[in-house]
Amino acid sequence: MSNSRAISLIAGAPQPEARSPFVVLDDLLLQPNAGGVIRLRVDGDGVGPIARHIARRASQHGRRVIAAAGVRLTDPWRHVTRRVGIAPRLGMSQPSDVAAELAEACAGSVLVVATEPQTAWGDAVAADLARYAGQHERELLLILVDARVAIDEEGDQPAHSGTTAAKLLVREPDPRAADLELAIEGLDEQDGARWWDAVVKQDAMASSERFGRLESLDRWWEATRRRPVDAPAEPIALTDEAALLLDYMLHAQQSLAPATLAALEIDAAAADELCELGLAARAKDGSITAIDERRVRPLTAVRQRRLATALVGADDADAWSMMRAAELHASLGDADDAERLAFEGLSRCGDSIAREDLWRRWDDLVDLLAAEPKRRRKRAKGTPVQGETSRLPRLLRSAGHALMLGDSDRADRLARQAMALASAEGDADRFDVLLLHGRASYARGDTTTAALSLGRALSVAKTDGARAQAAALMAQVRYMAGDPEQAQRYAEEAVAHGEDVVTRLEGRNVIGKLLLARERWSEAEQHFASDAYDATRAGDGESELRARLNRAIAVLYLGRREQAREMLEEIMEDGERRGIHRAVAYTLSNLATIALLQHEYERALALLEKAIEVRRRYETRVGLVLPISNLAELRLRLGLVAEAEHSLRFGLQSCGKGLPLSRYAYFAKVAACIHLERGETELAHKEIQTAISGATCGGDVSALARCHRVAARIALEDGDVPRARIAIEQAGEQRHTPSGKAELAVLRSLCARAAGEPFLDLATEALSLAQRADDPESLREAHQLLFQGFLLAGDDEAARSHLRGAIQARDRVADALRPTLRRRFLGRRGLRKLRDLELSDLDRPDESLGVPETLRSSLSSSDDVEQTAPRLDVRPARNRLLVGESLAMRALRGTIRRVAPTNATVLITGQTGCGKELVADAIHQASTRARGPLVKVNCAALVETLLLSELFGHEKGAFTGASARRRGRFEIAEGGTLFLDEIGDISPRTQVALLRVLQNSTFERVGGTTQLHANVRIVCATHRDLKAMVKRGEFREDLYYRLCGVQIEVAPLKDRLADLPLLCEALLAQAADEHGIAAKPVSKDALRALHRHGWPGNVRELENAVRVAALFSRGDEITLRDFTDNVESLRYLADDPEQDASVSESTPPSPGETSASDSLPPTSSTEMVYAEIRSGTKLADMKRKLEQECIARALVEAGGNITRAAKLLGMKRPRLSQLVKQYELGSVLEDIKS
Repeated sequence: MSNSRAISLIAGAPQPEARSPFVVLDDLLLQPNAGGVIRLRVDGDGVGPIARHIARRASQHGRRVIAAAGVRLTDPWRHVTRRVGIAPRLGMSQPSDVAAELAEACAGSVLVVATEPQTAWGDAVAADLARYAGQHERELLLILVDARVAIDEEGDQPAHSGTTAAKLLVREPDPRAADLELAIEGLDEQDGARWWDAVVKQDAMASSERFGRLESLDRWWEATRRRPVDAPAEPIALTDEAALLLDYMLHAQQSLAPATLAALEIDAAAADELCELGLAARAKDGSITAIDERRVRPLTAVRQRRLATALVGADDADAWSMMRAAELHASLGDADDAERLAFEGLSRCGDSIAREDLWRRWDDLVDLLAAEPKRRRKRAKGTPVQGETSRLPRLLRSAGHALMLGDSDRADRLARQAMALASAEGDADRFDVLLLHGRASYARGDTTTAALSLGRALSVAKTDGARAQAAALMAQVRYMAGDPEQAQRYAEEAVAHGEDVVTRLEGRNVIGKLLLARERWSEAEQHFASDAYDATRAGDGESELRARLNRAIAVLYLGRREQAREMLEEIMEDGERRGIHRAVAYTLSNLATIALLQHEYERALALLEKAIEVRRRYETRVGLVLPISNLAELRLRLGLVAEAEHSLRFGLQSCGKGLPLSRYAYFAKVAACIHLERGETELAHKEIQTAISGATCGGDVSALARCHRVAARIALEDGDVPRARIAIEQAGEQRHTPSGKAELAVLRSLCARAAGEPFLDLATEALSLAQRADDPESLREAHQLLFQGFLLAGDDEAARSHLRGAIQARDRVADALRPTLRRRFLGRRGLRKLRDLELSDLDRPDESLGVPETLRSSLSSSDDVEQTAPRLDVRPARNRLLVGESLAMRALRGTIRRVAPTNATVLITGQTGCGKELVADAIHQASTRARGPLVKVNCAALVETLLLSELFGHEKGAFTGASARRRGRFEIAEGGTLFLDEIGDISPRTQVALLRVLQNSTFERVGGTTQLHANVRIVCATHRDLKAMVKRGEFREDLYYRLCGVQIEVAPLKDRLADLPLLCEALLAQAADEHGIAAKPVSKDALRALHRHGWPGNVRELENAVRVAALFSRGDEITLRDFTDNVESLRYLADDPEQDASVSESTPPSPGETSASDSLPPTSSTEMVYAEIRSGTKLADMKRKLEQECIARALVEAGGNITRAAKLLGMKRPRLSQLVKQYELGSVLEDIKS
């Protein structure tokens, strides 16, 4: 925690506060409104005593204590929900929902919960509730007591945990919102005094009634103190009925509801007796729970069975009660009853996390039922024996039940155990084991393993009916693997020889899906209608819903979307009513598909999120992969890059480790797309290769087709045409949806264009396929390709027609989005070039392309575009103005207007922070290349080898780490402008390479031999004196004259102080717009003071200052104090609020005028430097000396830290490192470190 302080509680360590862990806990309990989380570790027998101490202390403040500690419970958190009266059907409730309800119900209370036995569901509830407990307004104190970890003999900390378990963390500044981790063993004198204090205060109210006289109290005490501390407690006298009820509760390990008590024929008086004696507690719903397990007695077999029957007898018996009843039967050897109740409990548990806990308990029961058969199965009085002698049939039934519930991971684990057991028993080729293993592998997405098991099952099947079962499943595997002929053959065999309706329907389902794949929509509709009828007659509800869903898909592709939607909504209602949650999840995904086709993108997002919620609630992690990856892809398609990455992280976290590679492939593909959107092609290439491997391994041809298409895009982005051709060829071998076919055609056209080949015919074919698929994305890309093709062919009219088509395809999506989403969508990397083309035409109303008015604000807004800009700074020039009306700024804008329309190389000079990049933006926007990209490179930020690779690209293997060909900035800037910032910092080798490009307009990639042509305009900028560098031999003279064809000098801010008011206004408006608030003006006093500052950092320094001042300003305007209190470099202005000689009492100069102070030296230090120069020192030598001294002082101030020193000096770290070497300041660093 960032706001925490740590207090060591380790024995022998220096203690800033001499408090033991017990005292720390007690101090917090003494605070009446304390809230937060305490994680308490105690030795095994300490749970009950510490829980009772907490209850005593809390009751002194009248706080309610809810405890689930000190007695064994199947799940303490389930007990807590009963105690507070919410008692939901936990099998149907997610941990987050339960935690939210508990937070409300337990507000103001102390909640004490044991963490043993540990369950995944309970841990998830605890984690979510801990967040609520940290909210001060709830005043909820959550104490988690852990007795699972023994404290070592030295007593200083838990043996396994290191020192962290013996530390106390308290949040600041409010100590009531605690986050503590304490380890308690034994009591010292101070601890004992605290315990006695709590005991005495608890009994104070009753002392007069109990003792009345001093001698009575003294006599009791004398007798008590002589009693050995470790002597066993005297048993509490109970009536027989109360003692039996206590036995029932302790063996039930859960609360007993009134209905259960009635089934056990227990009188209510027995419950009252236990509650009065403090041995039990009653919840709001009337259920009763034991709170002291110091007297546990065995139950007879008859009573144990009676308890099991009572636990499951209620109509609303939950999964926990079912599983506990199963455990009671298993302990008696009632194997069949135990299995029946366990499976019923698993079926009633709707939450996948809770169900995994129950599966673990069932694993223990399987082991119990298999252990020591003779001893376990012995019966008194000749009771008949239940169940098989072999463990294998139970494993097979368990795996089958897991598959029915959608728990594919658990089914696979059980099936593998069954295979191992069958092999050990000498029956490795047992048909039912092979069939089940194949089914479980297929459910996990591992079609390769499934095919192996099913192939073996087909070879050992002894009857046609058995072979038909394997054939039905093999048909599904071959369909998934993209082998339609084999899938058809196996499916027909299953239909012809299947002995049961389920097998025949599985075979017919594959035949119907093959009809869909072959686009025989009418036949598919009739086929699935027949399947639904047969399934209804057979009473197979799941097969019926599956057939109806597939029929709806056929109807959808027949163009009857509304009818398909109505059918799907009916299926969803039926699935929810029947509890067939898998059908509900698939239906939601298909409804999302319809929403996409109808351009209802936000509805599609909502439907996919709901599908994920259903699968997360009712299925295991494998079922989550597809809907999560679909949601991430849709978010990415809408420009929600950060949200797509969040979906990906959520998926990886939810699905956990050990996810099959075939399923991980979906996530890897999404990760590749995210990296591609950000321009991170190397990372994208690695991820897509992983995705291709996974899809190949799983035999998922659909996923493989999508992966190869993404791989082709990555290769094209890298400029690697041969690699792109291979990926496109591999994609062409797979099965594609109509949208996939359109995208593949687009990729073929893009590849031909990149190779310099004719691409108009390919683009025309892509447009036709995109129109048929009604896919706006492919439509836009195809129109853009045709626009470029016809533009190159000189057919401007056709080009403009396709530009309109591209804009219309884009706007079909954009118009369907609300404004915030619309801006994010329009900021997508793939839409920026189209946006540039449209913006250039919007400037000419007579040739307007008829852009919808609703999009104009989005088109001209760049905020969201900047948020999603890739690391390669390829983006349209932002519509920023060169603010100011001083003579210097007017002259600058006039120069830009004259220079921009030409192709002349431009050199922009000026101090750091004065706006050289803005000048480059303005030149590009006003040039004939405005339709092309503006690519920016900061030459000072890269070392020589990296800069050469960035500028010119590199071939695969050119150097270590060059795993693929990469395009350089000259290629990326084709047809546009390349802005080289800090050109004075490039190395001699880079100067030679750059000179060649300027002379011949050709270059080669690093490690390559092919000459490439550069069609770019070069604009450079530097804060250095290149002419002086040429004289010193630091910069090539021939390159200098090539670069400064036109030289533009940007005046420093100190020379145009008349622009300060306008600059402040513009910068504050920009900041306010970014934060969605109204802009505040700067006060006149503040403006006058700002005129007195020298502004060595120029406009950049001013921007930082006004942003900080605006952030901390609390008034209606930004005052001088807002600047001086929050901007370090301006603090001195507060010391002399009066105007000095350089600024009169009048207001700042109006725009267009120049203040007399502009020509005056800004500080006395300038006079000193000038005096030094007048005495004979050369200006260049003085500049080098000043630079060397400043660097040395910055290094000392930064403690030798190069990064911090660079920040102090306002320069890049690589550049500072170069200067440290140049000025031989290594000795300074050594002195600092020593």
